[in-house]
Amino acid sequence: MATNGPALNLLIKAWSKPNFRPGQRNVLPGDEQVMKDVATVDCRSWSKYCTGAPESPEAFHTCLMPMPWVGNLRTAKVFLLQLNPGFGAHDYFGEHRVREYRAMLQANLRQAEGHAFPFLGPEHSWHGGATYWAPRLRKIVDGLDGDWRRVAEGTAVLELVPYHSEVFKLGQPKVNRLESVRLMRAFVREELVPAAKEGKCALITLRAHARWEVSGLQKARLARSARLDTGGVQRAISVLGSCDAHRDLS
Repeated sequence: MATNGPALNLLIKAWSKPNFRPGQRNVLPGDEQVMKDVATVDCRSWSKYCTGAPESPEAFHTCLMPMPWVGNLRTAKVFLLQLNPGFGAHDYFGEHRVREYRAMLQANLRQAEGHAFPFLGPEHSWHGGATYWAPRLRKIVDGLDGDWRRVAEGTAVLELVPYHSEVFKLGQPKVNRLESVRLMRAFVREELVPAAKEGKCALITLRAHARWEVSGLQKARLARSARLDTGGVQRAISVLGSCDAHRDLS
């Protein structure tokens, strides 16, 4: 555990209170005023998605479950900072047709005991999240002798903006007015940056480093592809407890 302070507790409490569920508008209280002026997609079922007209790529799919993070924030020691969750047909299919996936999303938001990063395990390997994250975390798993469960328990992804979109084009003034952004930045600034400086966690921005507006962050060298560089992989392995933390992984 890297941190369990007041900023983390406020963040989890804010996201645990609303009754988020697939098929309704899911916006965090405090974000609603900003989101009224932003292009959104009102799609409330898998069948509607399959028959609906194409939407603007930058529109936010606010009837999907928000995803401010992925993983267990209390057990994670590796925190990867992104811009916002992407979007694919698998999101509507999973939320409306796969019971286990819906349960995982609820457990993720509530930070249920035993929850871990879901996209390394076989049960969600069909989802685009696994296609995206498994290759990016593979060197960490290999550095821990294939122990993907340890990586799943010890890794969390943080999203600056929690709403799904295919393309991100929201201007920074509106980003800065979102309550969800304020809460997430406070957690990173007040708890994760100090923990990273003490070597208690690895904290790396993979996308939109400047948009986070938090000093003390270290971004991956290969930011264009949102992949960890060798130094980031080694830091992650080190904090997750590998005896091979300093071996050459290039």
